[in-house]
Amino acid sequence: MLPNLNGNFNYGWNNGRNIDPFTNTYVNQQIQGSNVGVSGQWNFFNGLQVHNNKKQQSLSEEASKMDLQQIKENTTIMVIMNYLQVLNNEDLLQNIKNQAEVTGKQVERLEIMVKEGAVGGYLLSDMKGQLSNDQVGIVNAANSLDLSKLNLCQLLNIPFNKELQLERNDVPMPAGMYPGNEQEIIKTALNTLPIIKASDLRIKSAEKGIKVQQGSFFPQVGLYGNLFSSFSSAFTLNIPTTIVNQPTNDFVEVNNTKFPVISPVQNYTYENISYGTQMKNNVGSSFGVGAQIPLFNNFRTRFRVEQAKVNLKTAEVERENTELQLRQNIEQAYANMTASFNRYKAYDDQYNNFKESFRAYEIRFNAGTINSV
Repeated sequence: MLPNLNGNFNYGWNNGRNIDPFTNTYVNQQIQGSNVGVSGQWNFFNGLQVHNNKKQQSLSEEASKMDLQQIKENTTIMVIMNYLQVLNNEDLLQNIKNQAEVTGKQVERLEIMVKEGAVGGYLLSDMKGQLSNDQVGIVNAANSLDLSKLNLCQLLNIPFNKELQLERNDVPMPAGMYPGNEQEIIKTALNTLPIIKASDLRIKSAEKGIKVQQGSFFPQVGLYGNLFSSFSSAFTLNIPTTIVNQPTNDFVEVNNTKFPVISPVQNYTYENISYGTQMKNNVGSSFGVGAQIPLFNNFRTRFRVEQAKVNLKTAEVERENTELQLRQNIEQAYANMTASFNRYKAYDDQYNNFKESFRAYEIRFNAGTINSV
């Protein structure tokens, strides 16, 4: 939107037959010449192309900021999920260790009973096989834990630490189902998520892009100005000296007698004019208002407008796809959340039932009335 201002300078030597810049006649000599100038131009109207382009780029910048915010939020979610995965794998590893500890004690107990002839050796073999399975499970669970820690460290962009210890914030399991429904969550997401805001901003940016191209149909009006000066070594100062009478080819006739015409001739001496003096004396300027009116440009402007409309349609379709994908993700996540809560409640009841059943089976197993299976 601001005017432009440019300066120019040159100094050169011309040899041979050249045009004297001051007399505009040909001379056969070396001429040194120089030009200095300043020119400026300010287009104060061009169909609002610059104004709309500025708006378009600002909207694109805001859309990029929303993309950045969405990346941050996605990274936050991934960090949380991997954080929970580490805690989950720690719990799994501890459970398998507890299982192996119980199995190890049973192996010790069966070894004593086999020596005393109370049970058959096959029971001890079965229990040792179970202990081996538990030990393999410990190795696998430890590997899974290390891998989850590695993923978390990479997300946090910190060096991998195998001994990483995470704080546990024991949040109680909610007693009831999540109170919000799918449509409420979708509505909130459409109004708050940066990925949706970025799509909306790109649509507005594409709309401005159409106006930018349509501005080419309008004339361009602007101001221009130039300030210049020049120097030439051929330009000299003529200083008059003496006057001498010289005969000419003309004559006058007096009483049939021809008398030659004597004409006075002024003699001059020539003095070079300095660079600074010429630059000062030869200053010139020009300014005015100019307009460029578009008449025909091979339909390029029309095609660019059509392409901008296609870009707008593409942005609108991408917005629809983004909203559709978001809806599907929320619906899937909501279904998973509901199923997980119901599954947790069922497992919780199953755990309480198996806990009592296990206590009874353990008593019978220790009494030798049932086998390890």
